[in-house]
Amino acid sequence: MRLKKYYEINEDQYIDYIEEWEHTGVRISPAQSARDNETYTELQVRWNEYESDTMKNRNMVPATLYFLCDEEGRILGAADFRHRLNGYLEKFGGNIGYGIRPSERMKGYGTKMLMLLLEEIKISNLDRVLITCFSDNVGSARIIEACSGELENIVNDNGRDKNRYWVRL
Repeated sequence: MRLKKYYEINEDQYIDYIEEWEHTGVRISPAQSARDNETYTELQVRWNEYESDTMKNRNMVPATLYFLCDEEGRILGAADFRHRLNGYLEKFGGNIGYGIRPSERMKGYGTKMLMLLLEEIKISNLDRVLITCFSDNVGSARIIEACSGELENIVNDNGRDKNRYWVRL
């Protein structure tokens, strides 16, 4: 398995991945990996822009989108690394959002992807990263805890409890 940046995947890999999400009707996670009626070329432009400082103009932080791929190049999941936190992300969203395609859940891929991402972002000069999940998302909480996440607190996010974990790099 390998973690690839958005520009290292091809259109066929992405279409296979995203169509599964779209057919299930499950909310795509991370949301940045959704295609939102854009062509693959438009997505690549958006993801490239998303990684740049131009996001400040939209009150967003720069972020990099990664995909977890198996040996054949099939995308198993995606992770969004936000390079820094703004007010909302510090309280509710965190530095990292991730998701595994519906057919590949409960196979250990979430933990593997998060471990690989944490290794990748150690060069970011951050001492620690914040990762959040809804309190009722037991699978995600286990993934974060397996990657040395330490629960700081639980906050209310629009009527739902959300766990806030810090992971030291």
